[in-house]
Amino acid sequence: MQIQVQFYGFLHSLVNTHSVKVEVSSNTTIYDIVKKLIKKYPVLENKLSRIAFSIGDEIVSRDTILQENDELGLLPPFCGG
Repeated sequence: MQIQVQFYGFLHSLVNTHSVKVEVSSNTTIYDIVKKLIKKYPVLENKLSRIAFSIGDEIVSRDTILQENDELGLLPPFCGG
């Protein structure tokens, strides 16, 4: 199955794209996707421990099992007022 991964904030500058499709098997977790992304984009290795993940408009944990056609957002830390 395919998952669409969206890179937000400074992350898209690091990987030089706003989104990428990732082919995964069923019962794949966000943690599994993180490992694949680090292999493809080693520059992310030290960044992904501090980011949040979303599916749609919901923040989710790394152990969330992904479904076909999910759109996974990688959200770097931000601040503001």
